[in-house]
Amino acid sequence: MKVKIKSVDQESLAKLLSEAQVKLTDREAKMIDYCHGLSQTTWVGYNDEQLICAWGIVLPSLLSSEVYLWLHATGAIKTSQFLFVRHSQLFIQALLEDYDAVIGDVKVDAANSKRWLEWLGARFGPTRRGLTSFRIEKKWLIR
Repeated sequence: MKVKIKSVDQESLAKLLSEAQVKLTDREAKMIDYCHGLSQTTWVGYNDEQLICAWGIVLPSLLSSEVYLWLHATGAIKTSQFLFVRHSQLFIQALLEDYDAVIGDVKVDAANSKRWLEWLGARFGPTRRGLTSFRIEKKWLIR
């Protein structure tokens, strides 16, 4: 298995998701477009030639010491969980060299996403409108 991660622009993300036959609801497609439009950078991850995820980081403000993380995983992630977690841990460690914390929200009923976040050292906060906030700090990471 060969993992490949590359950055993408606005147009290519929609094209890549379409080519990978990722099925999105209208709401999911709009949310991904919105997050991608706000992102400082967006990346996609492949296992061999199969798209497994797209993610990006958003700075809440220019002076923020925290960064907001968003992620969309395709169904193919199930075949690449361990590789994905290891590469995710390395990515989070790199972010925490530049920022004090990685923050975000996860759907309340997204058990796989919550498990992934726990593996990355996330602590969960309050739930609002079907989303639970999370926070990952350097001091929480297990090395």
